[in-house]
This record gives sequence, structure tokens and C-alpha cells, in this order.
Amino acid sequence: MTIISTGFSSKTQILLSRQNYEISKQEVDTTLFNFIKQLNAQCGDHTYFEFNNHRYIYQPVESLYVFVITTKNSNVIEDLEVVKMLSQIAQTVTKQCVSEKTIMDNIFDLIFYMDEIVIDGNREALTMDQLETYIAMESHEEKLQLMLIKNKEKEEKERRRQIAMKLDKEKQRKKLDTYFASPPAPSSPPQPQSASEGYLEQAETLFAARPENTHACGMQLTRAKQAKKLTDLALESGFSLQPITAHQHADGPGKNAPGATKIASDVPLLVRVEEKCNGLMDIERDVTKLTYQGSLILTVYDTEIASMASLQFEIGDNCKFKPKYHPNLDKSKIVDGVLEIKDGPPFRLNCPVSLVKWRHDTTEPVMPFSVSCWSSCDSIETSLSVEVSNQDQTELCNVSLEFNCPRTVKTKINNSQDVKVYHENDVMYWDLGTVAKDESKTIGFSVQMDLDSLVPFSFSAEAYVNYFNIKVTNCFDKNGGGDINHKVVHKTCYSLKVDRSA
Repeated sequence: MTIISTGFSSKTQILLSRQNYEISKQEVDTTLFNFIKQLNAQCGDHTYFEFNNHRYIYQPVESLYVFVITTKNSNVIEDLEVVKMLSQIAQTVTKQCVSEKTIMDNIFDLIFYMDEIVIDGNREALTMDQLETYIAMESHEEKLQLMLIKNKEKEEKERRRQIAMKLDKEKQRKKLDTYFASPPAPSSPPQPQSASEGYLEQAETLFAARPENTHACGMQLTRAKQAKKLTDLALESGFSLQPITAHQHADGPGKNAPGATKIASDVPLLVRVEEKCNGLMDIERDVTKLTYQGSLILTVYDTEIASMASLQFEIGDNCKFKPKYHPNLDKSKIVDGVLEIKDGPPFRLNCPVSLVKWRHDTTEPVMPFSVSCWSSCDSIETSLSVEVSNQDQTELCNVSLEFNCPRTVKTKINNSQDVKVYHENDVMYWDLGTVAKDESKTIGFSVQMDLDSLVPFSFSAEAYVNYFNIKVTNCFDKNGGGDINHKVVHKTCYSLKVDRSA
């Protein structure tokens, strides 16, 4: 069986002809001319005729004709199937409106179909559904490649954001190094002052260059509390402040000066229970991962209690993971709820040391607050609302949100009650301040960006309670000297990354 040509024609001209057999142009013109000539001379109900060495099989389709030109020794039944399939193709491609105009408008689609049903002069046994699948040319490999490209773009965007954050932190670190550089020796001895005032002056020197808050100030701290707050911030940044006492002069403290070995403080021993909570959150659902890392940090300011201080502690019954203890602690005392150093070197003066550490990963929303997001997008802008609800009995402090939103992008603030909004570089900051217990705060805005460019965004807050329920109930002299004056501070810093689900 050899199919020479297939196509569509009217009674006066050939509209489309596809040659499936090697043949000269002169022979093609002669063959098609003979088809038109014999078609007009044909009478009766016959839909085929033979002329010279060719057989012509055709079928009317509305006002046009579908034809197949073959050799005389071809299989007529197979040829009729080709004609029938061409008729279905014409009606499918032209959407049941077969005319000269629709044939010419869809000429390339018809050629693609004709190439699929006849290959090298032979009919391919294909159904209409198979033909449509082949013409659509859907490729699983292409879809997979597009997904890989999209993931790489997303990873590159995240990598650049991390590099930018790292560079900003390095700049801040260099500023801190500059502010804490040792000053030159004064020409005359300074006036005596208390250690708290010395701390305050050094801390104020560091934080004087920090940009002022754009929001209004609340209740002002006293000088002593302000000194302690600024000093804590400096210590968290990794710097050690040297106290200035009444016994320090231009050439430094004397070795035998009373203030050289004891730092003035409101308490001789400070215990800090600090935690950091880093997590991932789905913008459409809830928390997907939380990691709590914490430690119990002891700082001794008095040499007299450096070797004899012991801590009485207790851990809540709901704790499902075990902490790790410093190797220099007496393990036999830990069973009784006592943190006590072994016989050996005492605690180093003015040097914070971690006695207990813990880490816990969970997918349960065990935070004392909740963050809910609602987003809506159209072709022009994206609207986003975020609600922060405090469900605990203690307040949340320093609550803030950070969005990747350049200041050149048009932004419309929909809800900013009791919060402050400002831009820094290409980041939009929302400062919610303090969220009291059983209180909620909501922000809302619209930007001319898509949601994929706006997320992920960051949420941060501080609370003065801990997830790991460890409590220091007392501090005493292990040699039987009675209780030791001390102070315990609890703090947890939360940092959440809110993103769309993969």
C-alpha cells in the first residue's frame, strides 16, 4: 500500500495537499489537475475513480472534499479509513465549520495531523484521542525542568537575602568594635563615680549612634534601670564592659585596690535562663517546625562566693526531654536538684558560664502566642493582613515584622493602629511594640507586588517566660553559710520565618 497524497479541495481548486511519497513537482501538478478534472465530470454516487496509474478516493465534507491519491495496488479498506480520519480531523480542527476560510486559517494544524496519520506512504492506526495527545506534545521532562528552574530561582533569592543579612550584621559588629575601642589615657584623674554610673556612660557611648526610634517613648526608666538595660544589650552583643569605680585613675586600677576584684552590682550572683526559638511557619496553615535552644547561665561578681555558691533548681513534670549539664558539676547532687561545682577551681569572676543546656525540636505550636495570616492577590496588587495574639499571662515585648518590600514600590497601609511602619534599605519594618496578655494586634497593607516576592517574611518577639520549665528556687552556701543573695532572669527570643508551602 502506497499513499501518494492527501488533502482538501473544492470543485474548482486544491486547498491543501500533503505529499507522502517521493514524487516530482510536475507529476504532482498533473495528478492534482486530473483529480479536479475527473471530480467535475464524475456522476452518480461513486466516491472513487481510477485514472492512469492512480486511484482517487474522496468524500464530501459540507461544500468541500477530502481526498486520498494512492497507487492502484493499495488496500482500498485502509485508504477508506484514512479518508474517514481526515474527515474527522477537518471537523475537529475547524470546530464543525468546514469551509475554504476555516481550512486556510488552520492550515498548519491540519498539516500536523496529516503527518501523524500517514508516515512514509503508510497509514498509522491511531485514534483521535491519540492524535490530539501527540499534537499537544505534553512532556513530563519539560514540566520537571520548569520545576527545577523555579526551585533554583527561589534558592538563589534566599541565598542573596542571607548574604545581605550577614553583611548588615558585619557592619554593625564593626561599629560596635569602634565604639568599644580603648580610649586614650586622660590628662587628669577622673572624678570618683559609682560602678552603675560607669556602666551607664560606656553603654550610652555605644548606643548613642543607634538611630532613634520613630515611635513615641513610653514610661522612662530611672538611671539605674537604664544602666542595667544598656549594659545587658552590650553583653548580649559579645562585649565586656569594664566598671569605673572610685579607686580607678588614669593609669588603671591598682592591684590591691578594693574595687579591683569585685564588680559593684545590685546582687553578687546573677542567674539567666535564656532561650532562642527559631521556627518555620506556613502562611496558609500553622507552625511546621520549631527549635528551642536554651541555657542556664551563671555569673558571679563576688570572689567570696565564687567557690561555694550552689543553686537549688527544679524541672517541671511536663518536660519531655533531658538537658545537658556542665562536666564540672557534681552529678550526684544533680539528682537531688542541686547545681554544685566539684572540688576544683571556683567559678571565674565576672565570666558567664553555662551550667545547663537543652535543645528541643517540635512541630507542635507550643508558643505562648499565635501568628495568623490572610492574603489576597489579583493582577495588580497583593493584600496581606497579619494578626498577633498573645495567649499567655505575660506580655510580649519588641514584637516586629520584616517584609522584603523596596521603598519604591507603591504601598497602601490598611491597618496600622498602635504600630509604627518604616522602611530601611529594601525592608519594610512593622514595630508592634508590646502585646499585653490576652491582647491582639493586627497589621494590614497592600503592595503592587506578587505574593511570591513578598514572602518569606520574618517575625520576632521577646517574652520573659521559658518553654523549658526550669526554675531556680534558691542559692545557698554549700559549706553551710546560709542563703546567698541572687537574682534570676528569664527570657526567650522568638524568630519565625513565614513562607508559602512548597
